[in-house]
Amino acid sequence: MFTRLNWFLVNGANASYINPATRYVEVFAGIEKIFKLLRFDVVASFQNGLRSVYTYRIGFDGLLGAFMNARRFSSRRKVINDR
Repeated sequence: MFTRLNWFLVNGANASYINPATRYVEVFAGIEKIFKLLRFDVVASFQNGLRSVYTYRIGFDGLLGAFMNARRFSSRRKVINDR
């Protein structure tokens, strides 16, 4: 079915290790090239000392994705506050 629809199964992981008290791991699996435009991922994140978080992520490809990424990254908001 996936071959006929030209969909691709994707999976991966991201990790961040700063010190033994600060570790973060993220695992995801998803489907890419839905209508040649969408990507849908299911994401599980694990951080030591906190409960696991399960969520989803929707991404766009092509001109729509480029436009949305340009708008998202054009703002000058700080992600981490300086102290």
